[in-house]
Amino acid sequence: MLLPLGLAITGLLLARMTLPRGRWWELPKAWRIAVLGLLVTALIGLLPSIDLDVSLPRLYGIVLGIATFVVLLDVLAVERRLLLVAWLPLLITPLIIAAGLAITEWPTGGGKGVVIPLYAWLPATVALPYDPNRSVNPNKLAAPLAMLLPLVLATGLFARGWLQRILGWPLALVGCVMLFLTQSRSAYVACVGALLILVIVRWRRSWLLVVPYAIFLTWVILYSFGPSAAVNGWPAPPMAAELGPQFEERRVIWDIAISMVQDFPFTGIGLGTFPQVADQLYGHALLMGAQTETPHAHNLFLETAVDLGLPGLGFFVLLGVCAARAAWRAISLARTAQLRGDAAGAGCGLVAYYLFGLTDTIGLGEKPGILFWALLGIVAASARLAEQRVSVALDQPNAGEEPAQDHSGTLAAAARQ
Repeated sequence: MLLPLGLAITGLLLARMTLPRGRWWELPKAWRIAVLGLLVTALIGLLPSIDLDVSLPRLYGIVLGIATFVVLLDVLAVERRLLLVAWLPLLITPLIIAAGLAITEWPTGGGKGVVIPLYAWLPATVALPYDPNRSVNPNKLAAPLAMLLPLVLATGLFARGWLQRILGWPLALVGCVMLFLTQSRSAYVACVGALLILVIVRWRRSWLLVVPYAIFLTWVILYSFGPSAAVNGWPAPPMAAELGPQFEERRVIWDIAISMVQDFPFTGIGLGTFPQVADQLYGHALLMGAQTETPHAHNLFLETAVDLGLPGLGFFVLLGVCAARAAWRAISLARTAQLRGDAAGAGCGLVAYYLFGLTDTIGLGEKPGILFWALLGIVAASARLAEQRVSVALDQPNAGEEPAQDHSGTLAAAARQ
């Protein structure tokens, strides 16, 4: 049942992307190569899978995400629709918070070393509708919150409507409290980094705030991924010191993931099959214990390489580079503060996704992963509109707004870069 449905959806998406008309063809070629490359490698990722019941839903998740991206390019093709983006986080974030309160398995016993009195006020956990024996891990709630909070705060900082500003600030505060309750260190690091960048976009003179954060992040990355012989004498970062043995377990998991990439460099092991392959081929149960469940590689880039192979990882990195360039162009060439805020909020949401992926994973095709594609669509649409306006202004300098009046100051020069 799922296989014909998934093939039909994939066929419709491919047909839509090959039509000569549509905003898809207005994207730079690098965007199209990256997205189509990910789709092809995801289809190839079914071939080595040992469990299609796991891999097929992941494939459908990737297809649905790409479809969301393509649809947003069309929907946000005019400025007045893009201005409505400021309302989206104000509507979506309360729904995620309400759902999270009900279906998240909160660490009430201080499972991560912290006992928070607020847990006593939370409602009893409700099982997932499609699986009565499961509830949501706090990390699966923390990642979407970390990605949405920059958009929410951007609404409070940049929106031109007073109602949006009034709603944005308290909602950002409530979202931060919810994020704190998840006790997800990866989400803490991701959210702080993304919000710092957003603040710098709003007040450029605040760039010094990012220096201590960058030093801390470099410390964590080198300690986590650097050669063991080189970092053995280093003091552990606060995150590693608090997690203790759990952090060392992640280093073992990363070693297993690297072995998988070395053994299956072109196809990957099969979408979403990391737990099964780790047990059957790499002795996960012997290394981590028979009762320990490891659902993924706990690193976004390793997980992508494990699922899609090195070609898929290459397309994923190319997509990130395209998104970074588009965010920069959209922010620097935006006509109004609110358009700049939409682009900055979506871009910083993507930053949170990548930072969260350093030590945890919301992989391509997972349910929360659709937010990644939605943010990509907002960034790409924002950049396209900004560049089109600049192109028109350069071709017809006497029609409409003069380039020198743009907030970026050097609009014509920026457009030629």
